Amino acid sequence: MTIAELGSLGEFIGSIGVVATLVYLAIQVRQNSSVLEETHRVLVAEAVREINLASSQWHMEIAKSSELKRIFLKSQRPDMHAYTEEEWYEFRMLALSMMLQAQALFAQRDLGLEYNEQLTTWFRSIRGVIDSFPAWQRY
Repeated sequence: MTIAELGSLGEFIGSIGVVATLVYLAIQVRQNSSVLEETHRVLVAEAVREINLASSQWHMEIAKSSELKRIFLKSQRPDMHAYTEEEWYEFRMLALSMMLQAQALFAQRDLGLEYNEQLTTWFRSIRGVIDSFPAWQRY
């Protein structure tokens, strides 16, 4: 074999190596994409679970506590402006916990953990509370 033939053989073997490397990389990218998609689904499911848990705990706190229940029910009445300073503070803390949940939802949405149906339902309920109850409007 001449040097030219050896050079051609080397180029051929090199091109086979490049093609094999590209095929390997394509397989790796596809596997990595699958892992990322699954991770995203798990994160979304976990975020939805956390939001539901926080919302459930918020409602349970109100249901269990006669004082919180009284404050919450009073927030629905037009005479809510008759709150004492302590009642208004308790109400603001109650409302703040709900708003922090909303903030967490927005942050998760901004991070790409989109679950729009859950968001839309939750924000409609918040909007309904704010539109219906004087204390929530004031807050």
